Amino acid sequence: LIICFLLLSPIFAIKNIEVIGNKTVTSNYIISSTDTLYGENILRMNKFNVIDKINSLPSIEETNIKRKWPDSLVIIVKEKEVITHIACYVLSLCQVRIFQSLIRIL
Repeated sequence: LIICFLLLSPIFAIKNIEVIGNKTVTSNYIISSTDTLYGENILRMNKFNVIDKINSLPSIEETNIKRKWPDSLVIIVKEKEVITHIACYVLSLCQVRIFQSLIRIL
């Protein structure tokens, strides 16, 4: 009976979500990537599924989640370095140019 109360009680429904560590990605974008956390019971929330969803964002490197009882979450993210994005872009441009050069030669 107590367990049912805890799992169904609106006291533990998530009402506040704070995102820390984001610089280029907005908090709303990060929160929206997790589907709907607002209103979900903090005890039933699968922390690892939420972390996986946030980590699947292209600019997020690492995520951690802390529960703040009774109805809040703190999402801590580490963004990928911008230099990594630039390096990947430059590398892909170089690969395209090399491929174009090979096609001209053949």
